[in-house]
Amino acid sequence: MKRIIFSIIILLFCVFHLHAQSVVINEVMARNAATIADEDGDYSDWIELYNPGDQSVNLEGFALSDDPGDPFKWVFPVFDLDAHRYLVIFSSGKDRKTAAVHWETVIGQGDIWKYSPGSASIGNQWPHFGYDDASWSSGPGGFGYGDQDDSTVVNPTVSLYIRKPFQIDAVSGIQLALLHMDYDDAFVAYINGTEVARSNIGHSGVQPGYDQTADASHEAKMYSGGLPEVFIIEQVETVFRQGQNVLAVQVHNAGPASSDLTVISFLTLGMSQAPPDPLGVTDPIRDIMPTFHTGFKISAGGETLVLSDDTGNRLDSIVASAASADISLGREPDGGNHWVWFAEPTPGSSNITVWAEAIAGRPQFSVSGGVVPEGTV
Repeated sequence: MKRIIFSIIILLFCVFHLHAQSVVINEVMARNAATIADEDGDYSDWIELYNPGDQSVNLEGFALSDDPGDPFKWVFPVFDLDAHRYLVIFSSGKDRKTAAVHWETVIGQGDIWKYSPGSASIGNQWPHFGYDDASWSSGPGGFGYGDQDDSTVVNPTVSLYIRKPFQIDAVSGIQLALLHMDYDDAFVAYINGTEVARSNIGHSGVQPGYDQTADASHEAKMYSGGLPEVFIIEQVETVFRQGQNVLAVQVHNAGPASSDLTVISFLTLGMSQAPPDPLGVTDPIRDIMPTFHTGFKISAGGETLVLSDDTGNRLDSIVASAASADISLGREPDGGNHWVWFAEPTPGSSNITVWAEAIAGRPQFSVSGGVVPEGTV
């Protein structure tokens, strides 16, 4: 019996040791002013996890907390953190648990579309799969005139219709779909004839007429260095088809005398696994894909962050506090026991930039076993 009990203890120790070695808090920023924006364009504080092991770890049931007395304050959904990979979680208070294993942009800027100025002759079937657009012109996106960022320049018009086919090999593997749009002044977007997004024109489910103007003026953002707006596509299992699909967009001007018009579209799929020969996410949306957001925020004054496994065992902790803005606290090297301040943070990648033992009055320190005693930072 003693031998059995001893074996169980050893087994439990090995399981805990495996978790502790596999996932750690690798870098933290408690005062993010301009380092990395989330998918909403907000500069929230963040926590980076790292899996230094040789095996993928399913984080389902694992938890992050800023209260050691409440380790399950924010719990992970099903998510596999691959070996030697990083995961950035925004500590924003937004409490979001939707993220994909792999993001793939299937329609990006510069892709070839069919396009036509709006007219009564087009009718209402043009957004549907199978519509005959052979007589339409072809050109790379984006489209428009007046703001100098258009790959295909069109004549001034109240509306412009564009269509782009794309391929999906496994609808069941799509976890989430995002449509990023840069537009001036309004648009409605459809996939296979189903409306999936609109802004600044009419009412959902009612296709605007070709001569209908936008409800108000809306300026595009990318030409001046901004980012496109994001729209989440709901019910992906009914919107998408196995095989060929089509994205159709109608963009509308604020009026016939408007000096500019823009439409640039990105369609990105969140997948349960990467497709063959993945290309990933295109610029400029590469860094604004949805990720996890905790339900709590990091106090700039300093507090203990705790990472626990699904049984409540504490795997790692760090007393996170802010130095100057955009200075991070991280391990050097990745997954090691030496914590330093990074003047050049690296969320989502290796900690290989310039670092210092003390920044802005914060002291030199080291840790043992990945746990920093409270009050040492």
